[in-house]
Amino acid sequence: MKIRSIEKHEIPRLLELIREAFTFYGKDPEPENGQVHVETFEEVYAREDLDPELIIVAEMEGQLVSMCSLLPKRLRFAGKELTTAVLSPVGTLPGYRGQGLAEQVILFALERAKAKGYALSHVLGHPTYYPRVGYVPVFPFHYVETNAVAADDSKAATSRPAAAGDLPQLMALYEGEHRHHLMNPVRTIEWWQRELSARAGTRHSFVVKELADLRVFTAGEAIIGYAILAEAQDALIIAECSLAASEHVESVWHALLQEAARRRKSKLKGPYKNLPRLAADLRKRGAEEISYAPSAWMMQVLDWDVVLSAYAGQANLAKVTGIPLRLAYRDGNLQVDWGERSTRTALSPAALTQLLMGTFAPEELTEFDDLLALIFKKDIPYFNHNETLQ
Repeated sequence: MKIRSIEKHEIPRLLELIREAFTFYGKDPEPENGQVHVETFEEVYAREDLDPELIIVAEMEGQLVSMCSLLPKRLRFAGKELTTAVLSPVGTLPGYRGQGLAEQVILFALERAKAKGYALSHVLGHPTYYPRVGYVPVFPFHYVETNAVAADDSKAATSRPAAAGDLPQLMALYEGEHRHHLMNPVRTIEWWQRELSARAGTRHSFVVKELADLRVFTAGEAIIGYAILAEAQDALIIAECSLAASEHVESVWHALLQEAARRRKSKLKGPYKNLPRLAADLRKRGAEEISYAPSAWMMQVLDWDVVLSAYAGQANLAKVTGIPLRLAYRDGNLQVDWGERSTRTALSPAALTQLLMGTFAPEELTEFDDLLALIFKKDIPYFNHNETLQ
């Protein structure tokens, strides 16, 4: 068996592997699932930033039998832009499963990504499987859901499809709502232009699935917010919503209720962290909070020096006191230096990842030096789930 990167001309062969792997993903064949995955990754593998060296296959006697790809992702972590990669997809032909091939190609890909200077990797998948190759469950799917009551038309903002001229304002709205998060996907004007571009064929890998579902809300001539919408059975999905200020929540909410009524949906729901101001208001209105597969989104640090340096630079302890904070991770030990204080704590990569992202119980820190409790804060971490393939 040979494990290697693909050549660009081999992508059609790779797509056939993906088709078969995902057609026979469950107990019964699902040709539609295989076709959707082929269409999705035809789009993804046409990206200009695609790195074929990070698309890895296992080859036996000339046949591609297992694969994975690491897709480049621009990410802002603690205010610093990092080079990261999303693991997607991972597939093995049915007759070759249970032999550890997928784990081997993933580990090969991760080592190659480390050598190329990638700092982080993420994956959306089975929380009992991906920790085998170093991923740590950190991002919960935390939704808010509420019934679609009648809108008050007199309070509703005006809603319309987004236009090309809106993009700079949409970009500013997104940055304004999400800049306080520890980790955030970077969205350039080119990203927005791609999302709003008309194209023939499918849009499986796009955040905006239908152009009419990127809605802009206005008060007079001013744009006060936007939302990316979708539908699922009886619910209007608010995949993302950014507002210029909290004072606009009421009018945008009634505009969304109008949209739900127009589509004959009895509920509205969306991921909590993707709707910052709106979700906070919905909680006050009694919206139900639901966690779906809280460990399904996972992260792996590939370069601890880069990640810890960024984290130390934005830590409140350093910003408030003006005393530099230094963090280093070597041989399973976290070294902390802050002024005259210094501590060294044994931590696994998984435990340190959870500390960074705030996914720990506060009492878990009591056994460590109290300096760690000043540095690492409990939080519900954020990553825009819409951008898995972007």
